[in-house]
Amino acid sequence: MNEKIQAFLRESGFAPTHADRVAVMRAFEGEADAAIAGAPSSLRMIDSCLSFSSVVPATSAPVVVVDAGGTNLRVAAVRFTPDGPVFSHLRRSRMPGTDGTVSADAFHAAIAAEVDAVRALEPAVAGIGYCFSYECRSLPDGDAELVAWSKQVSAPEVIGQRVGAELVRRLAGGPLPVVVLNDTVATLLAGLSCRGTECPGQIGFILGTGTNVACVEKGTIRNAESGECNKMMRSPCDVAFDATLPDTGAALFEKMVSGAYLGGVGCELLKAAVRAGLIDGAELDGVSLSTRDLDAFGAGDVSLPPPFAAALAPEDVPAAREIVRAVFLRAVSLTAAHLAAFVRRSAEAGRSPVRITADGSTYWKTSTVDFDGLVRKEIAELVPDVPFEIVRIDEAPMVGAAVAAVRILIK
Repeated sequence: MNEKIQAFLRESGFAPTHADRVAVMRAFEGEADAAIAGAPSSLRMIDSCLSFSSVVPATSAPVVVVDAGGTNLRVAAVRFTPDGPVFSHLRRSRMPGTDGTVSADAFHAAIAAEVDAVRALEPAVAGIGYCFSYECRSLPDGDAELVAWSKQVSAPEVIGQRVGAELVRRLAGGPLPVVVLNDTVATLLAGLSCRGTECPGQIGFILGTGTNVACVEKGTIRNAESGECNKMMRSPCDVAFDATLPDTGAALFEKMVSGAYLGGVGCELLKAAVRAGLIDGAELDGVSLSTRDLDAFGAGDVSLPPPFAAALAPEDVPAAREIVRAVFLRAVSLTAAHLAAFVRRSAEAGRSPVRITADGSTYWKTSTVDFDGLVRKEIAELVPDVPFEIVRIDEAPMVGAAVAAVRILIK
């Protein structure tokens, strides 16, 4: 990388130093401490009302898992075996409320029908793990009340209802025990299904469209809502891109690292490079890129959207690629600091080694940089005395929902 580009990235806030990473780590620690103490904080540290226990039986009766969190609803039977979780009878359908407004009864009945269909094929199912990834208030009995919808679901009558109880009372096959949890909490629980190294510390981590961490505090699993953290220094490009969004000022950390936003941040940085005279791309002002397209460009793909391809002269492509790479490298550093804060909290509470169960396409599928490898390296530099591992579990939120369902059966 030439010196002019290096200087530009430093001045633009896209060349974080070790001291910068330490500052971000400490910001997360301070915000988590404040939230737990009930003081003002940009983190929420929501009590999931699920106590932490590392007990997951090697074998179990089958349970039904429901994954409701996007445009698609997925329902399957899961059983645990000595070789790990086994899925059967997986069903996919549209999430009710994504194709127009539905009543509460229609919403719950549609999900109950999917559960009944799986149950008909696996009559021995003994409980339900309901991964419900919307803003909820967790309840001590394992249920949850919906607080607000997101992700374009329109079923306003469901707000305020206990989603687990409403599902169960519509089951044609009769009631089953149910536990409701969000995807990040479920991802933490999925880590308990791993065989091998015993890890008293467990963290659930998602970096896909958005980002979040779940952790254990005083024996209870907490949903940090850590994408909301607002205590790190933002660059002018972050501020400029955030100003174009309908939720300006919200989810500030998430907008610096996650898949819904890196494309926009990258475009802002490329435009700044044009203004600085590093590349010639006046037509970039009218261009927007998805994170997927930005990653493809950074990784060397020349099959770009026509406006972007036309805006860059061939001789400027190498410099533009270095600038795009810096967007992903900064996301690596911020992610490592984010995770290191919770790894250190776990170790300070006497829970180590620490297992981070990571889920999400931005973390695992970014091509421009070796995201996972670099995050591991930077966490080790930030918390050199704490042993940790990062694991990938297929269908982690569904596996974690199954763990939750099995645990309520053995209480």
